[in-house]
Amino acid sequence: MKRYLYDAETKRFTGTVDSDSDETLENSTEISPFDADGQARIGTWFDVDSQTWKVPTTESTQDQRLFMNLSQNVATLQSMVMMQNQQLAQLMTKEAN
Repeated sequence: MKRYLYDAETKRFTGTVDSDSDETLENSTEISPFDADGQARIGTWFDVDSQTWKVPTTESTQDQRLFMNLSQNVATLQSMVMMQNQQLAQLMTKEAN
């Protein structure tokens, strides 16, 4: 049986161990921290009270928020340029006829 180990203090996932006995290992669980893709996020920790693995939450920094806003602005500008190019192509076609 596969057991999933976690640190005694931080409760963070530390690894797996195969155990042939039904004896419960200290600081371990049978509940897998891996998602459907077989991944466990860095910092995943075990909530002993609810018997579930928790994913760490992080706040975005001011730089990250600024970068996201700028990225959205660039995407908006790109779509506006594409629309203007389409309109210009339509006008050029009409004028050529």
